[in-house]
Amino acid sequence: MTSFEILKYPTQELLQQALERPPAVLSHDIDAVVDEVFDTVSLHPNSLYDYAKRFDAFEGERFLLTQQEIDHGAEQISNDLAEAIDRAYNNIHRFHHHQLPQAYTLETSTGITCSRKPVPISKVGLYIPGGSAPLFSTVLMLGVPAQISQCEHTILCTPAKNTHSVHP
Repeated sequence: MTSFEILKYPTQELLQQALERPPAVLSHDIDAVVDEVFDTVSLHPNSLYDYAKRFDAFEGERFLLTQQEIDHGAEQISNDLAEAIDRAYNNIHRFHHHQLPQAYTLETSTGITCSRKPVPISKVGLYIPGGSAPLFSTVLMLGVPAQISQCEHTILCTPAKNTHSVHP
């Protein structure tokens, strides 16, 4: 969770400090951490738990949610939000459905035909931000096109809270 401080009647100097942008993280620093994670996890898959604990304060023993946990999360959603999600889903589905590439065969010369057959990616991974501002819109914007394109396996990943739970 993001921490914040309430400033009551700050001096001009304090206000200036509060409004300063944080120092930028150098991309090579981020690249080094990402490379370390990929290298370590590829050699030692269970080290993923160590990184989840380090970066997300994850304390769980497993990453996959059970169907019961998924159902419980769905029960936490208000009717108004569920209706808004359904409406957004239908709009996004309608829009992306029209982007589907069409298969076709064409005779380029006498006796010579060329074909185009779109084939979906068999497996996609979707990262959904969590934390203080979980974005269900990202689930829709990434998941609906994967669904429409008939990906065989769609894997959704989101950071857990410090326990095994994720935002509903």
